[in-house]
Amino acid sequence: MAGRGDFAEVKEYILASGVADYVVLTGIVDDMLALRTRWNVEIVASRTEAFGRATVEAMRASNPVIGSATGGTTELIQDGVTGFLYEYKNDEALAECIKKFVDRPSLAYEMGQRAYEWSVDKFTSEENTKGVAGVYERILNNYNLGKSEKHSN
Repeated sequence: MAGRGDFAEVKEYILASGVADYVVLTGIVDDMLALRTRWNVEIVASRTEAFGRATVEAMRASNPVIGSATGGTTELIQDGVTGFLYEYKNDEALAECIKKFVDRPSLAYEMGQRAYEWSVDKFTSEENTKGVAGVYERILNNYNLGKSEKHSN
């Protein structure tokens, strides 16, 4: 786990669960790419993500992502192809997703390759620019439509 926060409760749970050999609490990380090369799978367990930059960055590092099926995450992860989606706050469903990778280690590599290809194809700076330009175009069109309706009344 990376990031800020008080991980005291998480540390307790890790020790009580007997998984301390498998979980690392890194704190703040300066070089995420270097860290990502040591991982096989990433989990984005957010309540909601607007776009989910961490998800795309994980995919760019050839890591499949397990993400909560909320917000923009559902548009980023192809369930069963580039990672898995699970119901937010459903710990059992999250555990089942993790278990799939534990039971079949090669699955992380296979999905990671597909995640990389998907991210390179779908999330380019050109596609992002087109998307942002499209939003502005719709806003301007709606604004101009509203102006013309006011003048016609």
